[in-house]
Amino acid sequence: MIKPALEQRCEGQSSQVDNAFHVVMNLPSLAVDFLQHFRGLLSDLRPTEAPCASLRPVIHCYSFSRSDDPAADAAERTAEALGVTSFEELEDRSVRVVRNVAPGKEMLCVTFRLPWHVLAADAHGMSIEFIMRQLGFILSPLRGL
Repeated sequence: MIKPALEQRCEGQSSQVDNAFHVVMNLPSLAVDFLQHFRGLLSDLRPTEAPCASLRPVIHCYSFSRSDDPAADAAERTAEALGVTSFEELEDRSVRVVRNVAPGKEMLCVTFRLPWHVLAADAHGMSIEFIMRQLGFILSPLRGL
């Protein structure tokens, strides 16, 4: 659903277009886990240059944290899921506390503009390990075979 819209924006739009494309990931307990699927999403698209910032989506990813520093925790987990070295690497980034949902548990919203190098990465973020975890399989060495 997202990939065709992004492809259309990158292929058919002028780099001067200024219209935002927002993705809201509002499932706080799992949303960060799905950020990895943006890696390599447009790897088959080979434009001559990276599209301007306004053609790249703005992500709003909700998450929970029980950390002593929930904003830093959410930022770190976001960067890790995207495969970037630091949250500071992301454009238009912010982390805001939405609300306290339980004693010691905060809901946060991490917002950032998706980097082109993440979208155009050679490897897609969906690994067999991720699929197996989502299906409830535990990955461990085979025993007794």
